[in-house]
Amino acid sequence: MNSNFSFAQKYWIRQSERDNERWSMSTYFTEKNKLKYSDFLLRFYSDGSGKNSPRLEPFVYGLWYNGLTSDGNQWEGVGYGGSIYFNNFISGIFKIPTPNIVPGAFGEHREEVARGVSRIDSYGPSLRFFGRNQQDSALYLNLKKTERDLLAQYYEEWNWEAAAVIYLAQSLRVEGSWLFSNDDWPAFPSSYAKQTGFKIGGGLEIGFFRVSAFFEKTSYSIKNPSPNTLRSFDEIRRVIQVGISI
Repeated sequence: MNSNFSFAQKYWIRQSERDNERWSMSTYFTEKNKLKYSDFLLRFYSDGSGKNSPRLEPFVYGLWYNGLTSDGNQWEGVGYGGSIYFNNFISGIFKIPTPNIVPGAFGEHREEVARGVSRIDSYGPSLRFFGRNQQDSALYLNLKKTERDLLAQYYEEWNWEAAAVIYLAQSLRVEGSWLFSNDDWPAFPSSYAKQTGFKIGGGLEIGFFRVSAFFEKTSYSIKNPSPNTLRSFDEIRRVIQVGISI
């Protein structure tokens, strides 16, 4: 019983620290005269001491969405995923100041059984810039691998993805991402097809709960289409996501 209470107490303390570390536009404009220069520097550097000691920052979520292709076909899908970031990894181990660039990884699984797509998997390494925790304004650079069934064929491709999260207020955020085509920013292209796309949305933070809504659009081009096969098409998804910061 005591051990469970101790774990819960540490968890709530950590959540309180996340809330205090968060940069938001409302805080900046209403309290910028109170902000210290040292607080500003902590967005860009970490010395690995105290609250900046090494720690893991996991986030897990489930999602539901409604989809639409450019030919008018509609469907529903479900999925789950998560991410983990290694805060203050180098600075905390070696006790030296380092830029606030946090390595991590992400992964997601989706299923669209109604239209015969058993899986859409995406995963890869990630870098987070300037954010002090997983519930903070930050920039991201991801190397994203996609594996899925595409027009009854197996498709896989690596793409670069840039993303940003900005908190308008302590509990309200907007975020978006852009998936680069391998024609624009080469990674590891597919010989079968190519993709590009974007995501935009936002959500609410309720303690360690996160509720989000997104609009996603992904455009595909088949490189060597067979007769009577689509050469290019779009997929649009309206996504609801519920997650927990651990």
